[in-house]
Amino acid sequence: PGVLEGVALKQPEENRSYGIYLLAGAFFIFLFFYQKNRMEDEGKERNRKLEEDYPVLINKLVLYLGAGINLRKTFQQIAKEYTEDVHAGQIKKRYMYEELVVMVNEMDAGTGEQQAYEAFGYRMEQNSYTKLISLLVQNLQKGNDGLLNALKEEEANAFFLRIDHAKK
Repeated sequence: PGVLEGVALKQPEENRSYGIYLLAGAFFIFLFFYQKNRMEDEGKERNRKLEEDYPVLINKLVLYLGAGINLRKTFQQIAKEYTEDVHAGQIKKRYMYEELVVMVNEMDAGTGEQQAYEAFGYRMEQNSYTKLISLLVQNLQKGNDGLLNALKEEEANAFFLRIDHAKK
């Protein structure tokens, strides 16, 4: 009806405003690229911290292996010290040590040493860690008595990498 109780009724015009849809679309596009950029930045930061921690790990391996502790117990000791320091609030969480704790937990849960080392190297996604894992797996497979010497050599290389990293 055009009139109801003496009052003229008018049908509202359909005003389709697409502005809200454009604004929502622009927001989701922004959100996508923001998230992608943030993830890339976190990946770069992770890689930088992994590079920083590599020489420290090699140094600790040489120290403990030189003291006569076997490889598995060496990793357990490093993981234990890290966990205690984090719980005490002395240090913040570090990516390499978190992955090391995962590796130790895998070995404690029954995964073979070689498989745990290889999984650790795969998660690290860096050539230096891959080289280290190759040395460790070779030691397990062939019973290489030269592991300590190879690690000392790698420690010297890692020291120079650390110096280069500090220069950058």
